[in-house]
Amino acid sequence: MTSRTIGLITVIAGLLGTAAAPAKAHPHVWISVESTVLYDKGAVTGLRLRWVFDEFYSNMAIDGLDTNSDGIYSRAELAELAKVNIDGLAQMAYYTHAKLAEQRLEFDAPADYLLDHAAVRGPPGPGSLLEPQSQTGESGFWARLVGRLTGSTAEKAVDTKVLALEFTLPLKQPVLAEAEGFEYGVYDPDFWIWFDMAGPRGAQLGPTAPQGCAAVIGLPKKDAAELQQLNEAFFGQMGGSQLGAGVAKSVSVRCPKS
Repeated sequence: MTSRTIGLITVIAGLLGTAAAPAKAHPHVWISVESTVLYDKGAVTGLRLRWVFDEFYSNMAIDGLDTNSDGIYSRAELAELAKVNIDGLAQMAYYTHAKLAEQRLEFDAPADYLLDHAAVRGPPGPGSLLEPQSQTGESGFWARLVGRLTGSTAEKAVDTKVLALEFTLPLKQPVLAEAEGFEYGVYDPDFWIWFDMAGPRGAQLGPTAPQGCAAVIGLPKKDAAELQQLNEAFFGQMGGSQLGAGVAKSVSVRCPKS
């Protein structure tokens, strides 16, 4: 590993080492999550995840990795950084939490991982002024936040090149598609990383999902109060009014009984 290769886990470790009291925790890395539930023979076998990083982290992480100086960060040039992230995130269980009813589900080691330097529309992050509107026509979260803090209005979104980490998390034990209470989420309990679901792409079902299955994104009721406090602390430090809970969303997967 080169001295200039920066993994996500290295960044977080450094932040945790200098952290103030937990009550004052606020995000230092922002990630937009796309997830796909994988199926095989009528059972959930795992998740395919795509994490889109904020622009600041992306620019810091790729510094020095364009080894042939062609201005393009290829998957081959980013392969080492991908491995650093995947290996380091193991101790955080990849920030991915799944359960069946109240029983926690375990994942095997990630498979088929890669890191892209991809052009995306409105990447996550507090500096992202331009974010696409939702299906309801409302501005995206960061556009609303910046508007609150600056009094400005976001205009047309543009593409920005940022890092996107993709990997598959296989379940140690597959779960029958029709089993009640299958739920998962991607979040950092310590709030050092801001994870949020990427709109409709945040929760999708694989092509072999049984007919009638659906994925629903929501906020767990039992976590709402804690998340509200975290958001109030964060927005208070940012100098703006709190905008409500917007992180730690869960995905519930429901299928009809056969």
